Amino acid sequence: MKFAPLPANCARAVFISILVLFAHLSCGRDEGPSVSGTRIAVSIYPVGDIARTIAGGRMRIFCAVPRGANPHTFEPLPSVAKSLQNSRLFIGLHPEFDGWVEKYLKEGTKISYLLNRGYRGNPHIWLSIEGGRGIARHIAGRLSTLDPDGARIYRENLSSFEKQLTELDARIRNMFRGLPDRKLIQWHPSWDLFASEYGLEIVDTIEKGHGREPTLGEFNRLVQAARERKVGVIVIDLKVQSKAATALARESGAALLRLDAIGDRDDPAANSYIPLMENNARLLARALSEGRSAR
Repeated sequence: MKFAPLPANCARAVFISILVLFAHLSCGRDEGPSVSGTRIAVSIYPVGDIARTIAGGRMRIFCAVPRGANPHTFEPLPSVAKSLQNSRLFIGLHPEFDGWVEKYLKEGTKISYLLNRGYRGNPHIWLSIEGGRGIARHIAGRLSTLDPDGARIYRENLSSFEKQLTELDARIRNMFRGLPDRKLIQWHPSWDLFASEYGLEIVDTIEKGHGREPTLGEFNRLVQAARERKVGVIVIDLKVQSKAATALARESGAALLRLDAIGDRDDPAANSYIPLMENNARLLARALSEGRSAR
């Protein structure tokens, strides 16, 4: 997967529909001291963690959106606005998603979006190991441009991180190897890229990107598809409450599996990118192997 340059112009509805996923970010404060004292602002926790890994303590990484806030409409407190104004670089997801940050940045602050205008694909790039690799390369390039003296360090940290991703990819492939049943239904189109990488089949998606639960007719079609295809697992985000997903699990007999799309700095299983992705893969592989008995 190539990320330079990354495209854009995604429909606003796509981004509004994923806002709930970002409402649990454990950010909103600096990530400790740095060698250079330079502050880099990011929007979401997984990108922030990758940025910390590449920066290696040379930069101060600041996540703009605190836990529980809506990153699309978030109005920062004065302390957050001050940190944004003191940032040398902002790395966001997409102008339509977290472009509001720009009005809090002082003139001359560098701005870099992982998904640029014209992008029409799935925005959940961090939920793909190759996507994580692309994010890391993008960040390493931006940091090297901002801080040429640290370019060697960023390259070395990138190399180390990519090696870890390669090892993680091998472990995940081993988890899914030999699974006879690879079918699932997801609540939101979060896991499309992940499923594509590991040969999983997403039979259908409950909430297709417009921020609403399915109609009665759509729900009945989901139940029919789940029964006919013998879907054993329905994947929903860790913090999401969805009556439709719960009812679909009940009506189809499938297991309702909660995966963490965002991560949490206070959870050892999700406080950095690699354990977050590995734990999600492990939970999903186990649920698929157990099928309907996982319920």
